[in-house]
Amino acid sequence: MRAEAKIKVRQPLNSLTYSGDVLGDMYQTIIAEEVNVKAVKHGQKLALDTKLTPELTDEGTAREIIHFVNKARKSAGLSVEDRIKLSLIGDVPKDFIDLIKAETLAIELTEKNYAYDTIATVNGKSLTISLEKA
Repeated sequence: MRAEAKIKVRQPLNSLTYSGDVLGDMYQTIIAEEVNVKAVKHGQKLALDTKLTPELTDEGTAREIIHFVNKARKSAGLSVEDRIKLSLIGDVPKDFIDLIKAETLAIELTEKNYAYDTIATVNGKSLTISLEKA
């Protein structure tokens, strides 16, 4: 369904509706995490709510940024557990700065230049990523 709608898995969606037996909370949580939806609902047929709100779009942008920062970390030769100083210059959703910092192990988020620089395209816009080990 995501492929048909041309929506990446990193882009969160509102809900998935399924038909069949009512699932327990644990199963609904697992499915919601795997499909990247906010809620799993019981209904008559299988359906994915592909309507994107501004908040969902911003969260998807943040997840794309996290993906590109983690790729930059790898290219810079940093290990997964290294804390970093991070600079992002471009369109960064303000409500998700704490999420970006937490997911990338950034101790700070600035607009400075650091040892490693790269440019990524997120939602058709240029984003300059600069980082170094903290």
